[in-house]
Amino acid sequence: DHETDAPQAHYDQDANHLQIRSADQNLVLELPWQVSTATIKHQEGNLLIRDLSMDLDLTLNDSNLSLRDITGALHTTAGDSNLSFKNLESTDFDLKFSDGAATVALGLLTEGSVKCVCNDGSLALSLPRLSAFDLSGTISDGRITTNLNEDITESDGTIALTHNGGGAEILLIGSDGNIDVRLVDPAVTETISENMEEESTNE
Repeated sequence: DHETDAPQAHYDQDANHLQIRSADQNLVLELPWQVSTATIKHQEGNLLIRDLSMDLDLTLNDSNLSLRDITGALHTTAGDSNLSFKNLESTDFDLKFSDGAATVALGLLTEGSVKCVCNDGSLALSLPRLSAFDLSGTISDGRITTNLNEDITESDGTIALTHNGGGAEILLIGSDGNIDVRLVDPAVTETISENMEEESTNE
């Protein structure tokens, strides 16, 4: 049940925090630069968020999310949704989703943490080749694939590897779906991300 069909927004000036709720809407959000944090809850509709430098907390259901050119911490929980993240500069990325597909194109990553948990869905993650990280993944009833050339430890649905000496911590957990991790050169990041997004949409 929807609390309301009309978008609602509340700005807490003391906390410099913006809260938005919406349902049955197609929204394009270009938030004021003076806002440092935002909480967005959205269901049944398309949501486009772009050109922001702030921390975001997103909750989505039965939605299509397109997020572009974002800098800051990003925590996302989604159900029955298709998710696309491009040009994301974040050292604190947390994604949990079920019954959907997610394409995540991160910027250069050498520190911080990335955690993705997917249930009954597919995840395509790409990072610039110059990134440095330690990656561990666990999946049941699915596969983890990658184009990394490092020594990979694999056993009973788990994978572990270190790239460029390690740095950022990447944790991937999946069930009933597939996870793909790709290293890309900066010049082709956009093309690879678009191709993975198209493949996820066509599944």
